[in-house]
Amino acid sequence: MGASDHVARKLGEYARSYRIMHGFLPMSGDPKGFGAGLEPLWQSLGINELGLMAQLLGRLHEAADIWSEHADDARCSILDSSITIVLQNTCGVALDLGRLGVALAVARKAVAEAQRVHGDIQRTSSLCCRATAQHQLGDIAAAREDFAAAVALQNKPMLDSLNGQWHAHHHLDLGNIAVSRAITEAGLAVAQDNAWNREFPVWHALFGRLALAEGQDPSRHIAEIRAWTAHTGDMQLILEAHHLAARAALARGDLPTARAEVDDGLRQARLCGYRLRPIELLVTLSTIDLAWPDAGRALAAAREALDLATAPDCQDAWGAADAAHAWGLAFEALGEREHAHRAFAQALAVREHIEHPQTDVTRAALARLG
Repeated sequence: MGASDHVARKLGEYARSYRIMHGFLPMSGDPKGFGAGLEPLWQSLGINELGLMAQLLGRLHEAADIWSEHADDARCSILDSSITIVLQNTCGVALDLGRLGVALAVARKAVAEAQRVHGDIQRTSSLCCRATAQHQLGDIAAAREDFAAAVALQNKPMLDSLNGQWHAHHHLDLGNIAVSRAITEAGLAVAQDNAWNREFPVWHALFGRLALAEGQDPSRHIAEIRAWTAHTGDMQLILEAHHLAARAALARGDLPTARAEVDDGLRQARLCGYRLRPIELLVTLSTIDLAWPDAGRALAAAREALDLATAPDCQDAWGAADAAHAWGLAFEALGEREHAHRAFAQALAVREHIEHPQTDVTRAALARLG
């Protein structure tokens, strides 16, 4: 059937693929018993496919458990690339779960393993995993170096597929709009040439973020995403559409719609175990509440986002910077100037460290307070 490259990536049959692969588990559900009677190679490939389908459907803890078990399984060493791929997938789901320290540690193992087997494809993907974890943790210089090394390993000027998506996000976060757009345009063209249908809405999600960054309407891109998620149940993209729609509604002053989109996104993200997504949604919610105006609720949303971002197992530098700034705005609206000053100072320290494009906005807020 072509595995997830065909059933999911091209046809979008997520639930069907998940049901098929889940049927190879024993009654106990233990991944170690997957595909009893099959050759070890097919067992290994099948376990990985099950993990991918679980992740796409938002079953994050299940995917994490599957790959954690499989990484220690002898079947995983049958192909030279198998352990590297499992480590890359483990890094990806750890990022979704907001376990950034785990993501970085696993990515480092993936890079080491890829170097051991000397495969440029796996070295490229592993470097991008490590770069993304480092970016999110605020080590921008290391992330920049790893992305550059990944680009140097291939015979084309830009990364594509998931590697390119991570690279485009890296540049977008840093305010490098033109570079992010170039990577996104090139990545979508590669996906179209290969009929990688699942990638179309992912690139449109990036186009949507770029549109918002430039003060444009992302509605066309949101529609592309939702056409795909209505068929597939792709949870990551469902959440992305909620966030883009909330920000678009906020930009046009439609606060009830903005809040409804955030509320729906938060409910689903929390149920699935996402961590970075709720941080981003809560910062947006704080902005919505401040515009309502309800500074008390804005303060609570920002504080929750900051607590999630700074939790010991997370340490999301980008989330912490934006949440602390939102926290400061809420304190300022409440007239609590001393608390606002401390919050903005906290935000400024992180924003300066990570080269945040809105650093001057935080400096201006501090100057405003005197």
